[in-house]
Amino acid sequence: MRRFLDIFWLVAKYTFATVGVFVLLMVASVLPDIPGAKRFRRYCSYPNKDALIAAETNDVTFVSDCLLNGTNYVVVDMRPCRFLASGPAVLVYGPDGRLFDKTSDEGDDWRFQQTWGKAWCKSLSDQTANWLRSTSLPKPMLHSPTTMGEFAKYLGQASKDFAEPLSPIARRGIRFYCNDKAAKKVFPPRSPQSETPIPDGQGHESVTFWYALTNACEQTGCTFDIAGGTVWIDPK
Repeated sequence: MRRFLDIFWLVAKYTFATVGVFVLLMVASVLPDIPGAKRFRRYCSYPNKDALIAAETNDVTFVSDCLLNGTNYVVVDMRPCRFLASGPAVLVYGPDGRLFDKTSDEGDDWRFQQTWGKAWCKSLSDQTANWLRSTSLPKPMLHSPTTMGEFAKYLGQASKDFAEPLSPIARRGIRFYCNDKAAKKVFPPRSPQSETPIPDGQGHESVTFWYALTNACEQTGCTFDIAGGTVWIDPK
């Protein structure tokens, strides 16, 4: 009997220890998400998108239109709300300006991606392309870039200069990314009066982002693709 009690106590002790460790791990995984969960509930509590944007300006990272099944929606990207989040918190507002759909982590929400992913990405890509085609470079460059990587950084900063003061400067503008090979592509020699990688004699005030980027890619043997609010530059 004594031996049976000893074995029972030993098994119980290890069982309780295992359960205790498991509970601690669960608590440790949940605790970091509590502040973000409260913030996400606050995002969702505003009566409409205008109220959200006015009250949470510093947390708004992007606002875009989205057409789904013939209805126009407004998609608002917010600061991530989960610890080690895979994507931003996203709130979707209907034509009446009220909250229609939401997710605290777009990167892990398969249902949200299935519903909005393609339409949202295509709508945002179209908006980005239209902006690049219609917006002229803001000012001459002080130093002409020698590589595609330098030029991409210039375009990214220049696009921030045009952004509406909706979010902090660090989150504004269009993102231009070069992979390592594209970033090292060198521009051919240009005349001293040419301030950007565009044909000599082209008036700077009429040079759009799209024109400058297209011409730069032609000169360096690169190509670019638009995905959402990001321009990806790769070698041909």
